[in-house]
Amino acid sequence: MSEWRNKTNSQLFYAQKALETCEALPTSDASSLAFKLSSNAAVLAMKEAWLCWLNELSELLAPKQKVPTLRSFASLCDWYSEDTPDVVVLKQNILEKESWVSAYLELESCIAPNIENTTETPSKGIPSDAPYNALSLAQVEIRALSYKYGLKDLNLMLIALKQHINEVRSRQVEW
Repeated sequence: MSEWRNKTNSQLFYAQKALETCEALPTSDASSLAFKLSSNAAVLAMKEAWLCWLNELSELLAPKQKVPTLRSFASLCDWYSEDTPDVVVLKQNILEKESWVSAYLELESCIAPNIENTTETPSKGIPSDAPYNALSLAQVEIRALSYKYGLKDLNLMLIALKQHINEVRSRQVEW
């Protein structure tokens, strides 16, 4: 199994568990910190699952080619020609009403901190070799990103992504 496949599966698992945690909370806790943390965890894991999937798809499309790590759907589209079937399918999905691909693209743009511009210096207490030049907690506003997307919408997005991934993977196995 490829590294990206493992990462995609992990992020899908994390997203599913975070959504289950949100659903297990009483409905009166919708504004609680626990709900906000769980819903943010779900949304962030879903975004990461999407990005990991784009990289896994890239590996499937060009197994013998060294492709740089993709950080967005746009970079996948830039790397592969417009007539690549799997890219065409995703682009066509964007045109559909209430498209799950559009929802993931929105997650991409909503949750895209510019890591280079938000790094802390060692003098502020974060080591310079911190993974991804980690953001400090003070820089991250805790809010429920899923208020825009209700839990039902997040579940539908996750189900759609899983179905798409399974279809592409099973098609690739046949080849």
